[in-house]
Amino acid sequence: MAGNCLQAAELTTSGRPVLLPTEIECSLLSAVDLECEDLPNFPHLKSGLLILTTHRLLWLPDSTTTIATASSSASAIPLAAITHIFAAKKSIKSMFASPRFRFQLSVSPEGRVPDSGSGSRSVVVTVVVRGKGDLDAFLSKFWESWRGRAWEIGDEPGSSDAVSGSGSASSSGLYTREGTVRMVGVSGILRKEQEMWESTDKSLQDAFQDLNALMVFARIKTLVTKPDALRTGISASDAAITLGIAPGMAKEHLLTAESKGLLCRDISPDGFRFYINLFPEFDSDDLYLVKDYGIYHTWLRAVSASG
Repeated sequence: MAGNCLQAAELTTSGRPVLLPTEIECSLLSAVDLECEDLPNFPHLKSGLLILTTHRLLWLPDSTTTIATASSSASAIPLAAITHIFAAKKSIKSMFASPRFRFQLSVSPEGRVPDSGSGSRSVVVTVVVRGKGDLDAFLSKFWESWRGRAWEIGDEPGSSDAVSGSGSASSSGLYTREGTVRMVGVSGILRKEQEMWESTDKSLQDAFQDLNALMVFARIKTLVTKPDALRTGISASDAAITLGIAPGMAKEHLLTAESKGLLCRDISPDGFRFYINLFPEFDSDDLYLVKDYGIYHTWLRAVSASG
């Protein structure tokens, strides 16, 4: 059994999942953990194979598990029971941890996952990816399959034509030529329109974030090119005072500026010190040429004055 809350996934004698009618595999990830702190009866699912289909998320144990054990722990989550997919968070802290993403799941009062997704409460499930795989591609397919709602094709008028391929509108199947899941029926049209609006909102949000980042980088560059900063560098506290933010946030901005090639970092007894990156100032054809202009020239003057 898949536990007291998730549905059991049926397997063949070779350990492959048994798919539903019109169900198609879309993507997979290896060495995946499923976690849910909201449900005490959530099964212990560690280092398994996560398969995305047009209808479900399937979690299977790794290949070293026996068929009998695999059949008892193989689990399925209908996409119809998923009410929201959270955007993956990208931060400095996430660079040193296993990639993960979360989705919201509708469950019954007893904590079971229904087929229809009409549960009375919601819980959050975390997917931790410990193996190698293209997480961005998996998430893209996950969004497409969830929004496409291919499992509703049997509930739409004329669904028999869609399944058999005899209908002219759906003769090409559930996928487009680009490999994306088709939007099905009226609900698919509405979700397609909602997706367009969300895409527009996300583009505007990204534009404002990029503009804010450019403004922050410009203020950081002004700070590190001051004579004192050219000699001794700056700390997160110095940047926090200039930017008017907390030292922790200022440190993240400095580390981001370093990753973009704007700064260099030195570890001193007092903590991190950041300096302007002078490598772009060098002429690759003549490394010994000292320019009489630019930040490198300003740095030489500042060092000479301090000496």
